[in-house]
Amino acid sequence: MWRKRMSHIMELLPSDAFDENARADERRRRARLAFFASLLSKVLSMLVLFFGMSLTLPYLGVERFGVWMIVASLASCLTFLDLGVGNALTGQVARVLVQGQKSLVRDVISSGIGLLFLIGLASGALLFVVVSLVPWGRVTNVTDPVLLQEMRTGAQVFTVLFGISLLGGGMQRIFAGLQQAHWAHLASATGSLLALIALFGAAHWQLGIPDLLLATFGLQSVLPLILLLHLGCQGLFRLTGLLSVMRQHNKVMLHSGGLFLVLQLGPILGSAIDPLLISSTLGVAAVATFSVVQRLLQLISQPLSLLNAPLWAAYADAQARGDIRFIRRSLARSLLTTVTLALLGAAVVWSARDWVLPFWTKGVVQVPDSFLILFAFWVVFDSVDSAFAMFLNGCNLVVPQLAKVVTFVLLALPLKWFMALEFGLIGIPLAALVAFVFSTGVFYGLVYRRQLLLTLQAGRLD
Repeated sequence: MWRKRMSHIMELLPSDAFDENARADERRRRARLAFFASLLSKVLSMLVLFFGMSLTLPYLGVERFGVWMIVASLASCLTFLDLGVGNALTGQVARVLVQGQKSLVRDVISSGIGLLFLIGLASGALLFVVVSLVPWGRVTNVTDPVLLQEMRTGAQVFTVLFGISLLGGGMQRIFAGLQQAHWAHLASATGSLLALIALFGAAHWQLGIPDLLLATFGLQSVLPLILLLHLGCQGLFRLTGLLSVMRQHNKVMLHSGGLFLVLQLGPILGSAIDPLLISSTLGVAAVATFSVVQRLLQLISQPLSLLNAPLWAAYADAQARGDIRFIRRSLARSLLTTVTLALLGAAVVWSARDWVLPFWTKGVVQVPDSFLILFAFWVVFDSVDSAFAMFLNGCNLVVPQLAKVVTFVLLALPLKWFMALEFGLIGIPLAALVAFVFSTGVFYGLVYRRQLLLTLQAGRLD
């Protein structure tokens, strides 16, 4: 039954007994289902960001709010600490699923969960020690001793939650590989809904940064763990013999994860550490301005990310079955849709800036038009790049990404530092655009152009 038809419980793609068109239609159906579930999740997540800013900025003030944004940004800066295992799980699960052996799928998932639990435990403990010793005053240019203590306590709370979030994030990647991403998004939506309710309470009582982290990041980190129950009900996770299964599969998982680890470091070093870089060059107050624009433009990037994310597993399944036609058509649609919607979104944000920003920040933060428009252009480029990355990940084309990402980081970091000192905040997106155009043009347009074309024309992956 596993190999002959879709199971209502497992929701498998059509097996080899079905024709290519049926499988392609099913992949698209799943992508649509995942998109609408992720849309709900991201809408609630964006509401947490929106009200997290509008409710807390007035009573926290610019400096305390900037400190909160610095601590919160650590979640993006430290995602690499899962050693790439989360991303590796998506591809691994998608590929073994095609083989039609439920026991193999269960073993891969169980070993991945066990490995992520150990990584999360070790990462949380290590980070707690590190943030307790960091000279936060030197790193952020904050001099107020009370604010420094609140930052340190908030960072310590964050480390505990972050260790938990690594396992929760792995759950979501597993369900993406199973092409049941809608369950992961519904769990995230539940966490965001509870976080939104808790945020209103925290703002009403004017709670400090550690409590705000518990109310938002805490609930959003814990809720995805309920997916463990869902995996157990499907017979895809077991504790019996877990150590033996981990020894069997974790070497491959860590090897594959190592490549994704480098890819994760790219966005972190190239973008996620921007709040720390801005704080050290322009001051913590500038972080507030940066964070306002960044979160506003996430109204563009986040929905597009939701739209394209389900294609990773779909590309992997199609590549494993040799369905190159599906890959070509899906990639073309994805890129065209992404660039069109990103440009439209940027135009809407630009035209509505004069009333949205004052309403959102209660007039506390002033955003220069030049910074907003440059950041909007960066979001357009970055969104298209993310859509293309889903194709590269699904088809296991990691080396071209590594070359491009490493070059981007090596250019972007010194450029951002120099341009921030010379031109202020506008130097951050300007430097990112320059580094992106150069690295993408060189490696995707020249060095690896033939390999990419061969993959799309004949399915060759090496």
